Amino acid sequence: MCLVGIKLSGVKMNNEVIDLVADTARRYRSGFGYAFKREGESIVHFNKKVNFKPSDVANELVALDLQDEDELIWHGRAATHGDVTDSNAHPYIIGEVSDENNRLTTKGSVAINDGKFHGVFMHNGIFRHYETENPFLSDTYNFGVTVLNDKEVIDLIKNDPITYSRKYSDYGWARLAFLFPDVGIRYTSDSGEWIEDEDTGLLFSNSGYGVSKLYDIGGKTYQSI
Repeated sequence: MCLVGIKLSGVKMNNEVIDLVADTARRYRSGFGYAFKREGESIVHFNKKVNFKPSDVANELVALDLQDEDELIWHGRAATHGDVTDSNAHPYIIGEVSDENNRLTTKGSVAINDGKFHGVFMHNGIFRHYETENPFLSDTYNFGVTVLNDKEVIDLIKNDPITYSRKYSDYGWARLAFLFPDVGIRYTSDSGEWIEDEDTGLLFSNSGYGVSKLYDIGGKTYQSI
């Protein structure tokens, strides 16, 4: 099962958040990616790949110096459909079509004035009937280029994500996190609530998160990222 994490605007950005994000890259080895949007800017930046070292994730987030009002989503992939490739790591650009070699953009940005693309999204779950449309790419990609490649659907997600969740529940079990350059984060679920971590205020698609502790001979703990 994959994992999606969300830091909404106003949730404190600190070392504990960085540790949780970096540890996702350690736990989920089929691909890791993140996307962020700074407060007051109409642009979403993202980076994803299979061999994303947890220490590199942590170092990148430290260098970005994200603030409490900035928004951040991230994803750890447990592959079920599609190859284990950088392109199949999340997030996906909404509306992007792969090239003839099944490659997608793995690092870049989506701006509000791009016109062609709406933003990025991540998925935890399985979209039934979308596993084999392109067997090299994931069911998430296949769903994205069919169902999500529709302005009316995107507008519904932006304006009424609860109705979207009900309307599209038949496509399969899914929790989705979107990051749009104009309205920021939106998240949907067709099967219960997202989990809010009491200590950090972060939201998670399931309980598969946490920072592992290692113990030395003397019993002292330290975080391994």
